[in-house]
Amino acid sequence: AMAKNCGFGTATGWEIPGEESGSGITVTPVQIAAAFQVVACNGNYYPPVVVEGLQGADGKAEPLVSAGSSPGRPALAGSTVVALQEMLEANVLYGTGQQAQIRQGVAGLGGTVISGQARDDAEAHSWFGGYAPVAAPRFVGVIFLEDVPDRADAAATLFAAIMGECLGR
Repeated sequence: AMAKNCGFGTATGWEIPGEESGSGITVTPVQIAAAFQVVACNGNYYPPVVVEGLQGADGKAEPLVSAGSSPGRPALAGSTVVALQEMLEANVLYGTGQQAQIRQGVAGLGGTVISGQARDDAEAHSWFGGYAPVAAPRFVGVIFLEDVPDRADAAATLFAAIMGECLGR
């Protein structure tokens, strides 16, 4: 029930090619972002929205514009949220997510995944998801990099660069 409250097992409504509904262990990056958003928003689930923006034709930063939103609903208990927030922040400060650090603070988690059957020639992918700034979250993101074996930190490094731009460094 907790996973469903965070957006797993439900379609995103975006008709993403090849999207699974989150049954079993298959989830989309959008569903992962929704789970991080629940933690960032103190246990409240808000359906994901499309965001456009970052850089204008002149190279200057433009305001981010959200393409709609909807009311949230409670998804996780407060004690669970606090524990997750502490673990995700500690992972970036002291654990495997250190490459995602930026001045404003990040909470997140990442690693590698294998597509398809677990076998010697399976493709390895790097991912990192999280939110920032830690003190008052404004953005959630997930980076998924295909075919980057032995580079679990590559997605965290890219996450830091993008999140830094979103927050104005």
